[in-house]
Amino acid sequence: MQNNYEIPHVHLRSKDMENWEFEMFETRYKTRYYNIHQEDIDSEIFDPYRSKVFIENQYKNFDENVLDRCAGLCVDFSHLEDGRIQKNSRLNSLNDGILDRYPIGCCHVSAVRLSRFNILNEIFGVSRHTLKELSEVNYV
Repeated sequence: MQNNYEIPHVHLRSKDMENWEFEMFETRYKTRYYNIHQEDIDSEIFDPYRSKVFIENQYKNFDENVLDRCAGLCVDFSHLEDGRIQKNSRLNSLNDGILDRYPIGCCHVSAVRLSRFNILNEIFGVSRHTLKELSEVNYV
């Protein structure tokens, strides 16, 4: 069966990914970029792909030792919006000249829901991985 679909960017999972998944993304779907949270990059399964893996901004400062081993930055705009809504500059990990030192290779948006506690992820904030209504990306 011929595949005509491409998935150019994949958000990686850390605990349960296997080599066959990378092979599928690379060969079947022609994936060119990956992103992951910095605390999840240390698995050896990611080693062959580090030149294509971008580290996502989160709710903490970047570890430049991690960035030095990867392709650069992935901007998650929902995390930036979360910091703006909460009026908390500590949530903006893109401060301190990090953008001058590392390239942005990809980005993504997620839902922003104004209920502050995310029971599914057990975090306090408004950024969500699931979208219930299109209006949850109006911040873009």
